[in-house]
Amino acid sequence: MKWLLVLSLALLVRGDEPPTPVPIDIPDTAPPIIDITDDDSNDESEHIVEPEVAEINYDGILPEPPVDDHQNDTDESDLVRRRRFITTSTVLWPNNEVIYSYTPSQFPNEGSKSAIMFSMEYLVERTCLKFTEVDQTTYTKSHVKFVVGNGCWADLGYRAGWSTRCSCCSKGTCYHEMLHLLGFMHEHQRPDRDRYIEVDIYRVDPGKWSQFTRLQESGVDYTNKSIYKVGSTMHYAGWAFQKDHFGASIKTVNDDYTMADDFYYPIREVNLRYNCQQVSCADFTTECVNNGYVTKYLGECRCVCPEGLSSKDGCSKALTSADSVDWPSGSYAFVAAGSGCPSGFLTGTRKHWSAGYSWAQGGENPMKGTQDRYSTQYEFCVSKNNFPQSKNRWHAGVYCLHRVGGTCPEGFKSGTVQLDDYIRSAGYFNNSKAGDLPDGVFGDDTKFEFCCRTDGMKTIPIEVPTTNEFVLYNSDNTVSPECQQVKNFNSRKFYFSFHNFGGASTKASLTGSRPFTYKYSQTYLFYICHYIPLDLSCGGTIELNSNNPSQTFSTPNYPQKYGSNQRCNWLITAPEGSKVYLDFENFDVHCTDNVQVRVLNIGEVHTSFCDHNGKTFRSYSNKMTVIFTSSQWSEATGFQANVRYLTNEDNCYDFEDDGASYRGNASVTKYFEPCLPWSETGNCKYSSQHPKDALAGLDSNYCRNPGSAERPWCYTDATDCTRRVCDVCQQGKVHDTYSDCQTLISTVPNFCSQDPRAAANCRLSCIADHPLPAKPASRSSVSCSPPSSVPSDGTTTDVAKTSYNVGDTITYTCNDNPASSVTLTCLIDGKFDGFSSACKMCDDGWMALDGICYFREPLPMHYNAARTNCEGKGAKLIMPKGKIAYDFLVHNRDERETWIGANDIATEGVWRWLDNTIIDADDLHFGYGQPSNVSGRDCASLLSIRNKMIWVDKTCRYTSVRYNVICEKPGRSGTCHDVISDCAAKASQDSQFCSPANALSSLYCRGYCGCGATCTEPSVVPNSAIKSNTQEQLVRECTSGYMATSGDLTRYCLGDGSFSGSAPVCEDETNANVVTPTNNVPLKARGQKMSTLKGYMFTGDYDDFKIPRAGEIISWEYFSAHSGNVALMAFKYNGTDLKIVGFNYITTQSSSAIHSIYQVPIADRIDVEKGDRIGLWFPEDKQVIEVNFHEDSLEWRYPRKQFRRSMTSLASTTDLVIGTTYGFYVSSSSTAEGRTLYGSFSLRANIGPRT
Repeated sequence: MKWLLVLSLALLVRGDEPPTPVPIDIPDTAPPIIDITDDDSNDESEHIVEPEVAEINYDGILPEPPVDDHQNDTDESDLVRRRRFITTSTVLWPNNEVIYSYTPSQFPNEGSKSAIMFSMEYLVERTCLKFTEVDQTTYTKSHVKFVVGNGCWADLGYRAGWSTRCSCCSKGTCYHEMLHLLGFMHEHQRPDRDRYIEVDIYRVDPGKWSQFTRLQESGVDYTNKSIYKVGSTMHYAGWAFQKDHFGASIKTVNDDYTMADDFYYPIREVNLRYNCQQVSCADFTTECVNNGYVTKYLGECRCVCPEGLSSKDGCSKALTSADSVDWPSGSYAFVAAGSGCPSGFLTGTRKHWSAGYSWAQGGENPMKGTQDRYSTQYEFCVSKNNFPQSKNRWHAGVYCLHRVGGTCPEGFKSGTVQLDDYIRSAGYFNNSKAGDLPDGVFGDDTKFEFCCRTDGMKTIPIEVPTTNEFVLYNSDNTVSPECQQVKNFNSRKFYFSFHNFGGASTKASLTGSRPFTYKYSQTYLFYICHYIPLDLSCGGTIELNSNNPSQTFSTPNYPQKYGSNQRCNWLITAPEGSKVYLDFENFDVHCTDNVQVRVLNIGEVHTSFCDHNGKTFRSYSNKMTVIFTSSQWSEATGFQANVRYLTNEDNCYDFEDDGASYRGNASVTKYFEPCLPWSETGNCKYSSQHPKDALAGLDSNYCRNPGSAERPWCYTDATDCTRRVCDVCQQGKVHDTYSDCQTLISTVPNFCSQDPRAAANCRLSCIADHPLPAKPASRSSVSCSPPSSVPSDGTTTDVAKTSYNVGDTITYTCNDNPASSVTLTCLIDGKFDGFSSACKMCDDGWMALDGICYFREPLPMHYNAARTNCEGKGAKLIMPKGKIAYDFLVHNRDERETWIGANDIATEGVWRWLDNTIIDADDLHFGYGQPSNVSGRDCASLLSIRNKMIWVDKTCRYTSVRYNVICEKPGRSGTCHDVISDCAAKASQDSQFCSPANALSSLYCRGYCGCGATCTEPSVVPNSAIKSNTQEQLVRECTSGYMATSGDLTRYCLGDGSFSGSAPVCEDETNANVVTPTNNVPLKARGQKMSTLKGYMFTGDYDDFKIPRAGEIISWEYFSAHSGNVALMAFKYNGTDLKIVGFNYITTQSSSAIHSIYQVPIADRIDVEKGDRIGLWFPEDKQVIEVNFHEDSLEWRYPRKQFRRSMTSLASTTDLVIGTTYGFYVSSSSTAEGRTLYGSFSLRANIGPRT
């Protein structure tokens, strides 16, 4: 069935004809028509709660998003006013005043405004901004109009003469949107984002692509470009707008930091952008270093510092004592904890009696006084404006106080809890009271008057002195976090109850805004939080320099047990331009406690941990902080750590270019995982197959930095394009990534020498079998003599030297073509890379592939300008003829559409390339219903929609229609020679090196790789047939029943008339002594659980489940996060039903080694044929094998990988009868068991020869 998706205006292009539905080719079934035209949300969503700072202002036209959600907005001026992506400039609010109004019908009461008011209050308290409300019906000047729209969104910045709009959602997202109103853009859209994160745009809901568009450098103004704030509230979370469970929309390049929801840097940026120091604190002279800033807070000018740094020291030292703060002014009371009330408070007590069945949490109630099943005694800490000079107040949050003096402090709402006490006799068990009490009734019964608030966020700490422990009531019962955070306090949630007297006629009641109360029969249960001040006296500042190159530090009392309720802050600094390295020499931290190592930005939260595998931490700059926090219980000895620094000269690659010039031979990640060859990563962003990466040195599987990182890295998986950074200079400690390596060594035969997990996951334990290569020399210890071989056809104007440092370059320019040059670089091995020619097929800046040169323009253009521009370069708009050219275009796509050099201007419906040749049917890639043949739509662009690259016809005549531009022209004649001298060596490392699709060989090795040479067909290969034979390549395939065990099925014609590689050897697949996996699915955690597991079998209708050869299943590999039982199965498939061929019943173990391998005993191996299927049977309702899945109703959005579920639930292994055929569902069903699912299991079988 075919169906239509109504695309938005950007698909048709703003300024083009009226919106017209664009049919898209979607196979088979699909849901009803989806119209993306009524979303007025500017693509913001409430589940964007994971962001980072917005230090970005715009100065220039922003890229047009690929999908515009305002298809129904026909008024252009209104569109400009409403879409922040159309803005031409961003202006700060004049006089630091934001004028705003509410749409009256949408905000009927104060409660409906709470999220907005919280965000404003938070900004007012911490910046020099002010917010002024006006009446929307009468105020006509520029201001913000708060509305209730579809989703969460805001216009960007102040616009003179226009009213901007904002639709807030929850408190966190409203704060995010408020920052947009102030002029700050998403951090994840910065031009330099690829150094820190990876945006997988094709994991993103296509309707939200505009929120991920990377901005151009010319349109961005930075406060501090060196600080990319990945943990800011203005940075989307990894799962933001992801369209499935198959992968995150955003991933960090390095797992040493994380995307959080931090407010520190956004507030810092507001203070800097709005010049708050000059506005409010012009006389404040202390310099605030280490990412600190100056602002007025709690009535005084101060340095505001990243967590763990001292304000009074200008953020230059670690915090070892709490900053001074007073108790809030005003009248209020709270419950005293065991140590009593802080100094300055009045005290009072109340004891009252229950009906006899009250209880507290395990007898651990932290309130001072006695609590048992019969009575509850409170001690109150009462302020009757006891701190009148204090500029502190009770800030927004989620907590309750006792009322004092008849009114609540500002921001609180009142409520009551009436308790029905039990008076047993006139002389005994009477209620009592003494001293100063909060508001209420304390007679024969007890009535508490409360002041509660829920207008803040628990994660934003309130501040009080750290002199005493105390207790606050919870005004809600959320689990994470449990308690309102208080700065420099530990907290723990408790409960206690009171059993009211009176039965059905009880006087107990609840009114207004009160603590969260769970009512069970006549019992009221209350939640309280106990706050204990942290001891900050540990920690310190470590300054590394030439006189102090390393230093050891440890937790308090090490190697004895550390104390409870401690927070130790360490600030480690090193000389500018160097990096700090940290190693934990011993690590024993209880998991109620935690450690943070902040390596990226010291003002952002990093991942906390209580277990450490021994890896080395490296800073991004010349500083890092370490924060250790112990809880109320301490049972461990802590850690001892060593820090050291490394200068650029002492490193083996250049810190300044992030290792882009590194050309060493390291080929494992910092976790010792093997790197994939770059020729196998064509599906990923970087590959030796991509022309844009031809100069990046992507040889073999060596660690490189072609971009998007701050150090060399590599891919470890080509399916998900998983990548890891490398420790190419071997500065990190050798460590095990599995915690149970010794168990594996003792239980798995020959584990260290033969198991594929040993080298990567148990490297330290197996170091004897997997020694490290020699450690590379430092850059300062290596120099190069002048190159002995230089391009004979080029000249250089560089000044000759007798010795060159690592990284020094010499540029040679082609004598016959000044537009072509090559650069020789002094490498870490003390030699220059070898160039034999300076005359390349393509000019500098152009990309080469299969004899064609391509140039990508940096800015989008309208069609006529694009054609004229390319023709001015002696080229044409790209004409993707054939698969190689089309794949090149696909791999050079981004979120924007790309013009194609094709049109039907001459004859409607007859599409021609710009060279006037009619386009072959195989090269036409129009989607279903395309071309639409609407009048004037005579040109074409390439569009990505639902994981497909399709052509869409477009108008040629409107200058407002601007898309990406790629020019192409033939390579220069006379360049069939090698530009580099080691083509043969590179080809020996990569069997696909001379493929026409390899960009590296296309640019540098045309002579070696053929360039029109003719090769004689080699001798006959037994048990094989020729599949195709062209001038460039020869492809063979083994005959049925045979498989290639060595050699190359695909060989390329070389310049000397021979073929690359060696002839394949095809052997009988049943006896071939090689191991063949059923798939290359990443064995990883996937995080989903099927709703119906117990008793059901699963297999699949796609290659991941198909057995590729005849033989025996000799082992299974799987990823399990849970202990449990599962049968790993093989089926014979008849097209509908499946017959059990055999199964292996195993028990998975939950451990760190959750990538597990089950070696099947010889007697239990399953005999299989090519085309059989693997599968699973779950005897328990446990997802013991990790899975991703989605339902068939969403199939159009996701990969078409269909699971098959058995119709029958089987009770035990006795029901798994070998040779019996079982029915499996093949299509959608209304039942849960029959519903078709699509996805992937973390499972593979390895097939070996029959024994």
